[in-house]
Amino acid sequence: MVKMKKINFIFIIYLLSAVFLITPAPARCESDIGVIPTGLIGWEISSSRGEAGAGGPSYIIGTIHSMYHPKYAFNRYFDVYMSSCEVFVMESKNSLFTSKNETDYFLPKDTDMKKLLGEEKWGKLVEACRKNSIDSEFNKYMPWYLSVLLTRPEIRNKESVIMDQHLHDKALEKSLKIYGLETMATSSLNKIPLEAQIEELEEIISSLDEIKTAETEIMSAYNSGDTQKLSLIINKNSPGRKGKITANRVNSLLMDERNSIWLPAIEKHINDGRCFIAVGVAHLIGKKSIIESLKSNGYAVKNISVPSSEFSKK
Repeated sequence: MVKMKKINFIFIIYLLSAVFLITPAPARCESDIGVIPTGLIGWEISSSRGEAGAGGPSYIIGTIHSMYHPKYAFNRYFDVYMSSCEVFVMESKNSLFTSKNETDYFLPKDTDMKKLLGEEKWGKLVEACRKNSIDSEFNKYMPWYLSVLLTRPEIRNKESVIMDQHLHDKALEKSLKIYGLETMATSSLNKIPLEAQIEELEEIISSLDEIKTAETEIMSAYNSGDTQKLSLIINKNSPGRKGKITANRVNSLLMDERNSIWLPAIEKHINDGRCFIAVGVAHLIGKKSIIESLKSNGYAVKNISVPSSEFSKK
């Protein structure tokens, strides 16, 4: 298992599994290794009496943002479970990258990243942005936004579709009603103090190879269909640091608080009818996860996760 000595693992998990990148990243050099079948991490949700909403159970599926088609072939059970539903629910119907005029991910006009980092660290950022094909405006981006850009998946071309967008497109094909749990995922990130965002960005810049290895580990655990294995990775926090913010506080801001805000809407959708809910898998694992909250509120929860070996079985 990868030892992340410096990186706040919850922060990285959040960047990899949250719904950010509806728009693909610029193409990068990547070898063609063929189609990789995925597993599925998910749960069937019904009331304690055996049914939730009208007509049967609902489904909550965890997504991994770094998985995209055509490099990955998504498990057939995504389609099987969605086909029995009337409503599709995702984190946000809006892409973080919909408009370049969004002020939420730009620094205040009186500062920039070069001033915040200093000459030496600025040089490292310039090199990291060059290697990762980040556009020339990066000097004005918020540190958390640069962290998103530096950890985004290596998407080959404009035809590539990440898991969340794939599910959204399938829901459109099936004429499902589509709802979002929030308008944009920026609010939680902007709650993190600027100094702490800079700390996280600096550590990401110095550990990009380590993060890439961790990303592979996360996807391998997801494709195993083993929620316990995935839980060990997701909840592997860094030890307490002397910085501006602790890993536990980041976890609270990015995961726990959002889970609490989402829960009433999720329960309403489940109670109103059969729905297919897709959110970042990190929101579904752990003591304060959406799944554990549903159990506490009297819902019957059945683990329906399957490994990639079940990709084509009928």
